[in-house]
Amino acid sequence: MRFPAFAAALMCLTACGSHPKDTATLVLVNHFWERVNVEAVVIKGSSCGDRSQDLGPPKDFVMTKGQTWKIDAPNGAQVCWRHDPDPNNPVKGEWSDWSRAILFPGQETETDL
Repeated sequence: MRFPAFAAALMCLTACGSHPKDTATLVLVNHFWERVNVEAVVIKGSSCGDRSQDLGPPKDFVMTKGQTWKIDAPNGAQVCWRHDPDPNNPVKGEWSDWSRAILFPGQETETDL
């Protein structure tokens, strides 16, 4: 009788706590703006502006207030993001300065936009 309960608990813990060990995840959270344009890029180096370090094309997306957005990156990489400088009055092609997150292997990190 103990084995089925132990097996069920073990399966639940494995499913609930698993995250691929070869990736890290950044979770962006928009607590502030009703609607904001965001650009994010995964890089291997330390400079968000150096596009030669990109590990893929930039991701452009729109976030609404209260929304979260997950970005996966391979271990050793970082995620950079920027948004409209004035989300209430967006101007196409104008961006804030880059923000950058250093991620930890196999873990999920949450930050405000």
